[in-house]
Amino acid sequence: MTSAAVGNQGNKVFRGLLRLTRVRFVSDKVAIAGAVQVDDAGQSVPSHESYSVKFPISTQAVEPRVGQTWFVQGMPSTKCYTRGHYQVVEIQVAARRAELKRPSGEHIVQMMGKSDDFPGINVATARKLWNELGEDLYDVLEDGDTEALANVVGPELANVAVEGWRLFAASDALAWLHRSGFEPRISRSLLECYGPDVRDELEADPYRVLGFGMSWDAADQLARKVFGLQPDDSRRLSAAVESRLFEALEEGHTALPRLTMLHQVELLLGPTLAKQALAEAKAMGIAVEVGQDLLASPGMEVVERQIANSMINAARQAPLCSAATATDLIKQYELNTAAALGKEFGLKQAQRSAVQGVAEHAALLITGGAGVGKTTVLRGIVELLEHVNFEYRIMTIAGRAARRAGQATGKPTSTIAGYLRAVESDKLGDDGSTPFALIVDEASMLDVLLCWRLIRSLPVGSRIILIGDPAQLPPIGPGLTLHAMVGTTIPNVELTQAERFGSEIAAFSREIRDGKLPEMPEADEGPVSMTPLPTHSVVEHIVDLYLQDPDRSQILAFTRDGRVSCQQINAAVQRRLVGASHSLSADEPRIGLKVANEEGLLEYTGLRRLDKVICNVNLHDEGLQNGSIGRIVEVYNRPVMRSSLKALRPNQEDENVYAVVLWDDGEERPVTLPVLDALELAYCITTHKSQGSQFDRVLVACTRSQLLDRAIVYTAVTRAAKQVMLIGDIEATRRAVELPPKATHRITTLAARLNSESQP
Repeated sequence: MTSAAVGNQGNKVFRGLLRLTRVRFVSDKVAIAGAVQVDDAGQSVPSHESYSVKFPISTQAVEPRVGQTWFVQGMPSTKCYTRGHYQVVEIQVAARRAELKRPSGEHIVQMMGKSDDFPGINVATARKLWNELGEDLYDVLEDGDTEALANVVGPELANVAVEGWRLFAASDALAWLHRSGFEPRISRSLLECYGPDVRDELEADPYRVLGFGMSWDAADQLARKVFGLQPDDSRRLSAAVESRLFEALEEGHTALPRLTMLHQVELLLGPTLAKQALAEAKAMGIAVEVGQDLLASPGMEVVERQIANSMINAARQAPLCSAATATDLIKQYELNTAAALGKEFGLKQAQRSAVQGVAEHAALLITGGAGVGKTTVLRGIVELLEHVNFEYRIMTIAGRAARRAGQATGKPTSTIAGYLRAVESDKLGDDGSTPFALIVDEASMLDVLLCWRLIRSLPVGSRIILIGDPAQLPPIGPGLTLHAMVGTTIPNVELTQAERFGSEIAAFSREIRDGKLPEMPEADEGPVSMTPLPTHSVVEHIVDLYLQDPDRSQILAFTRDGRVSCQQINAAVQRRLVGASHSLSADEPRIGLKVANEEGLLEYTGLRRLDKVICNVNLHDEGLQNGSIGRIVEVYNRPVMRSSLKALRPNQEDENVYAVVLWDDGEERPVTLPVLDALELAYCITTHKSQGSQFDRVLVACTRSQLLDRAIVYTAVTRAAKQVMLIGDIEATRRAVELPPKATHRITTLAARLNSESQP
């Protein structure tokens, strides 16, 4: 196609080839890149005009990179900006259509020589490759023939060239995906998985796209219209069953009853083909019969079977020490603790049984409601294990829970994710074969996939201790672990006597746990109160209460979005705090945090100095985990470099810092763009995010929601150490508490397997 620029006159459209020279800005919505216009041979078109391209990221399957050549079609406009002491005028093309072109001739020289995907290869080196290999260069790169490349540029650059070429080798496949109507996000995933062979892979089985996030309807239309599959094609039939199993997994189920599955497949294929589809899926191993009436995916069948076998095998191990030795060690622990406290100390009977149980059983559950002394038991377990010289590791799901467990025991504690990363990277500091006692605190949050990965990583002879409250929310991921194991053959010691907080909160939470929301005073004072309010009044009232004591309080909501949600409450608190005196540093202004947008203009991020914030993803390089809470203590009108703050860690690149946050672990960390993207206001957080945390004063926004059930109310209430207030639709909350928790509706096979005499 001949490149022809129409310019930016009137409403004329630009159509032409542009080679990217500099990527100026990238966000989750757009990317802006400087460019030069080139002809079909890859030579720059003589012009006095400068160009840039505005790519809508949501419609691109490939991220724009320096050196790439794109065919761009879109509306041009004149942009003016200042660079240093110069006024720059350029034509910016807002791309409606953008296709990455497979480089050839001068295109490949410029692309390899200037793209960050080919580090160490400059234009001269790229031209040398072209001059030596000519058209054969394409085959050499696509075949990964590093020997042929090394003869020209040496082995190191040969590997660089092969690695960098992968994206461009898939440009033909990318164009086919675009023409076939694939969404860009799915195209990106398909290319990453299959590369240039994506078309062949999908022709073999078009329904593979279901595993990349495409809906059944879209995948079925693709398979039948693009690839011509017949309604009774075996690939279509088995895929219908597989899609239902995936959907069930997203809802928390690890298996489905056969009749339920049959009905759901009938909705996709009709009654005539549904029975044939089930038979086809079982014959192909896509669905596995579990017991007499359940169907599961082979992956979930393996996961739950292996968890059950591992727990049963652990339970059959010999005791850690004799009962007498354990009794003596517990008495010594009580004496040591009393001496440290300077007063009498003794474990309750159930607590003593829990510590004794660790000595007797290599697989043990320690359960109980909020404040029943699980942390006290954890300290006793650690003391016992140390006295018998048996190694142990304490782990949690959430980073905040790990810090609390570490502070309570004075022992190293990690997240499960951190431990698994260390296992996979072989950085445990030992040979990986020494058995140890795995202690998982807050184990109610553990889903079956994470549990399976964790148990598989354990050395032979390890012991498994799960501590948690099965009345709390079920895992976000699929299945049930602690919830499912309670009441099975795995030994369980239940703690019942509340210790942590006042008797009123303890009694209130116990009643909720048992399915009753008792009447409580409406006053805003006292350990427990409930204030019924219409929906339109909840946000204002809860903000008033919060501002009475903001530094000791945490608002919890059931949802992120909606009329009474984290989003609405956070915005309301922030509005009230701007210019107000409710903060630890009230004399300092709440400066808005601004960052340059794609036009180079400062744009308000929605965050201000002194705002309370939460990190919503794991950023391990920054020492942050999903759920970390902090306060913005510094905002820079102009970004500073990380190195100027002496916050540059080993293997980190120097980069712009826009603010500083004091986190809940007491450490100040810089806010770079990746950190900024992960931050949200945290005056109000979801109850799910609060798991593993404790706050003096908790305000719960009670509203009707699909998430509202007994477990979420119980979890919210038990986050409070000194005071809890329920505000909003109390009657809807009461009805939800009276019904069984939604976790009981999850269909799993783990409990049945644990109770079975022989494992399948």
